[in-house]
Amino acid sequence: MDTLHDRQLTPAQREETFEVMRSDLQRLSDLIDRLLQAQVLMDEHRTLKLELTDLAEETRIAADLLRGAFIHHGIQLDDETEPNLRAMTEPEKWQLLVKNLLDNALKYSQDRGKVSIRLRRNGTYALLIVTDQGIGIEKKELEKIFERFYRIGREETRSTRGTGLGLFLVKRIAESFGGRAWAHSEGIGTGAEFSVEIPLAKEVV
Repeated sequence: MDTLHDRQLTPAQREETFEVMRSDLQRLSDLIDRLLQAQVLMDEHRTLKLELTDLAEETRIAADLLRGAFIHHGIQLDDETEPNLRAMTEPEKWQLLVKNLLDNALKYSQDRGKVSIRLRRNGTYALLIVTDQGIGIEKKELEKIFERFYRIGREETRSTRGTGLGLFLVKRIAESFGGRAWAHSEGIGTGAEFSVEIPLAKEVV
């Protein structure tokens, strides 16, 4: 804003400045939203408003919201969801979990890569798996990446921007539904796989 106020810019320069402002405001909005979500999930006394949820439908909705971003970066997004998987969740929180996993995969993927999201039955559980072909994760960091504010790599060498809250939210949401979240990678340059497992709802009479 100071640049726009203090300098005479060409139309192209003004448009570029506006784009930077939009991007920065979006990151600020994202940071505020994730901080608020994290605060809610850390409240041990909060009341869960669980309802019978069609996981395939909510997963597709979340994926469709980010599909444009994948197209913009030239990254292929493949999704495969098994029908008739229902669980007791808060649908908006499940969507947030899916979006955070996909956003993380997009952030650490190379352009023209591929990300896949699969939802299937695993016994009495629903299993969600997001796989990318990105930068990979060192084994020593696999447990740390779900910690609040933790980000992969050293601050001085990190090339991606973020809040360090996305995967923390994924883990807390999964646990609030009686499930768990974990990650697997063979190391740097090998991509990564993130999994979430929550119990399926018992037959409702």
